[in-house]
Amino acid sequence: MLKTKLWSSCEVVQPSKKQDLIIYRDDQYCSNWPMSGGMWRFADGEIIVGFTRLKVDYRKPGSTNHLNLDTWGQLCLVRSRDDGKTWDKNVEVVVNKRDVAIDFFQEGKQNLNKNPVDFSSPETILVCNYVGEHLWAKTYGEVRFWSLIMASPDRGKSWPLGPIIKKPGHLFSCWGLPNYIVRSNGSVLLFNDCVQDCDRNQMYIYADILENNGLSWNYLGILPIERRDARLLIHGSPVMIGESSVVLAARAQTPANIVYIMLYRSDDYGRNWETVGRVTDIGGTPFLFKMRDGRLVLTYERRFPPCGIRARVSEDTEGYRWGPEIVLRDDGESDIGYNRSVQRGDGSILTVYYFVNAYERIAGREPVRHIAGTIWEP
Repeated sequence: MLKTKLWSSCEVVQPSKKQDLIIYRDDQYCSNWPMSGGMWRFADGEIIVGFTRLKVDYRKPGSTNHLNLDTWGQLCLVRSRDDGKTWDKNVEVVVNKRDVAIDFFQEGKQNLNKNPVDFSSPETILVCNYVGEHLWAKTYGEVRFWSLIMASPDRGKSWPLGPIIKKPGHLFSCWGLPNYIVRSNGSVLLFNDCVQDCDRNQMYIYADILENNGLSWNYLGILPIERRDARLLIHGSPVMIGESSVVLAARAQTPANIVYIMLYRSDDYGRNWETVGRVTDIGGTPFLFKMRDGRLVLTYERRFPPCGIRARVSEDTEGYRWGPEIVLRDDGESDIGYNRSVQRGDGSILTVYYFVNAYERIAGREPVRHIAGTIWEP
């Protein structure tokens, strides 16, 4: 039973310090979704950010259609060697999603690269994403997405595990996400999104488990968590706060497309869950992480005017008391966000997201989707 009730401030403030920067921008590409690409920081200050991109013509209506990006895009990595101050100009393409889908669904080249990876190593990165079964589909209801994993023991220099692709038979679509925790026994608990075949009007968070250094990948089930009025309960972002305790932030979206963030807690390694409560009035896709002093940080987008990137910092170490909403950006349009964050060596926070500058919108051309970031202090 939860011993403490959730409390979050209604105040809205500016960060004490902040600096906005460009992580990756190429005006020939639509570049989106660090949340589904992943982000990792290493002890020497190297940071890797994953995202999806697709070459587009911004003069054509519909050029930034998310379905095209999801089915035909490239999953890429970009690196910083100096704790996020500067970023490599060249990106590394890890997966051409179209090519992987053709290999798997049409050519029968299925899950051939299966070698063990030690997920307890601080050098290991685990990419979790998805590919579409029907590349020419016009709607998400036609595609049938399958989850994909790849793992590297050396910061993305080699990939001995993957791409491995899987979809439980009772799910219509599933979207693998790099939202995971590594248990003390070395197994990995993954939090993914899905639509069930028997109920295609709602989306759920479900859990997978990787065991035996990634050689065993099994479905555990849809998370037994309170939905309230949400039609979509998705994008679960977990953080370990103790030996067996996990806090999970999730995006709740109502039939009226009101979006807010819910918090949940498990004290048995993610098997059973209790509701902590609603932490925002309006929010987007959350990312939750723990700072070195034990406090939690929640970062998310706001897609209602004023559109931008927001954050909250807990006043405790378990996520029951939350300080004011911190405005990192308020100069965007609605197609933004899907962030990830890390704490830098000097204690400041780097939040990375995809962004659209509102001032760039002109008649006959969509503004460029690019990967941006903010270095900030509460």
